Amino acid sequence: MPVLCSLLLVSSMSKSDSGATIRLSCSEAPTAKIVKDPVELYTKIFKQAGMDLEIIKTPQEEAVHRLKDQEFDGSCGRQKDFLNVTGIDHMVRARTPSLVVKYVILTRSDEPASKVLSDVKIGYQAGQVSLDGLLKSLGIRNSQRFNLEADLFKALKSKKIDAVLIMESSYDLYVDKHQPSWVKLQNVLFSSPVYLHLSNRHQQLLDFFDRRYPYLFAQQQKVKFDNESTMAAQPETASKTEAGPEKLLRFTCPISPDHPIMAGFMAAATRVFSSVGYEFHMEYAPKLRALSLLKQGQVDGHCAMLEASGHDEDTWRIKLNVPVAQSYVQVLSMDHLQPIGSVDDFPEARRVGYVAGDMHVAKLLEKSKSDLVTVASLTQGLVRLESGELDYLVEYSSNVVGQLDNILLNRPVFSVGLLDKVVFYPYLHASHKALLPELGRNAHLINQ
Repeated sequence: MPVLCSLLLVSSMSKSDSGATIRLSCSEAPTAKIVKDPVELYTKIFKQAGMDLEIIKTPQEEAVHRLKDQEFDGSCGRQKDFLNVTGIDHMVRARTPSLVVKYVILTRSDEPASKVLSDVKIGYQAGQVSLDGLLKSLGIRNSQRFNLEADLFKALKSKKIDAVLIMESSYDLYVDKHQPSWVKLQNVLFSSPVYLHLSNRHQQLLDFFDRRYPYLFAQQQKVKFDNESTMAAQPETASKTEAGPEKLLRFTCPISPDHPIMAGFMAAATRVFSSVGYEFHMEYAPKLRALSLLKQGQVDGHCAMLEASGHDEDTWRIKLNVPVAQSYVQVLSMDHLQPIGSVDDFPEARRVGYVAGDMHVAKLLEKSKSDLVTVASLTQGLVRLESGELDYLVEYSSNVVGQLDNILLNRPVFSVGLLDKVVFYPYLHASHKALLPELGRNAHLINQ
């Protein structure tokens, strides 16, 4: 029946709008990383409906005025309260989010993340109207708006402010352009779903979009996951073939090697392993699978793990004694009015989730008065958090940054606390023990 309804809907739209072009404003170019995947699906869905798509890159404030004047058919992505905030009454919002945007906290690289945001002065860019009230509701009273992004980062560098709240995509662009070694991404403060908005004369198209987008998004994510995991699933590694100039060390990581947060590690690891005659390659694998592949010897290393604590672990993995990343044990919730400063702050009879097998988090939470629930993966934990099956989810902030790209959530997720700071080290499989002395002599290359 749903398929028949979709076919009838396409048929009715094709009669009235066949060949029409839908013009959407977008703050980013259609090839930009943050909108590339959604725009690909928009194009496919609109084509199925007999329409073409045109994306017009437009600054956000200008786009609001032009949308009010009905110069566009809609916007490629706006937050849930966009129509209420702007007073636009001739547009409608999709029920299904297109993507999730992340607002991240940045500090100077020599500053740790603050567990109490009310104690720091946070800067953010003007024009982001939804942030004013949100910052106050999060208990952040000491904040400052800046008209220009350049002034925002200048204030951070000169210590006029302690931290910056910014969309992760804007941070990525800034890093690509300026390569600032003095800026550090600390954690995601909150995520927010973004929705396609169309003129109300395209209500049928929007209904069709809501039917098709979740299915096509799931397909798209499966293809990406399969592509990233294919090499990690192969049992043979080139590094175990005969010695030669093409020797290869294959690492796995639960964060995509293309993610900006991994740029520093990728460059450093390439330098270090090249110095001992090996080519370095890293592939994505989910957290537990990456661990399993290393334990079985099917890959040569892991990008970043907590220090081994048991004798059994030391027999199959070897720590490279160079810290490559730090992260925080972060508490996520759908309710930003319930901050968690320590394990003792978790209320009784609340459900606190964490990924099964994570012994460090399990040990942190063992004194909690709440009900502890294990989840199979971070993705499952986020879904159960949104559905209300969990009240809190505890995970490393570095993993949260990467995973929120791969799931559509209809409600904002908030960071409500940091429980611990952790340091990660790269690990080799024990079969590469002979490399340790030479790697140790070249460890200084990791900080160049």
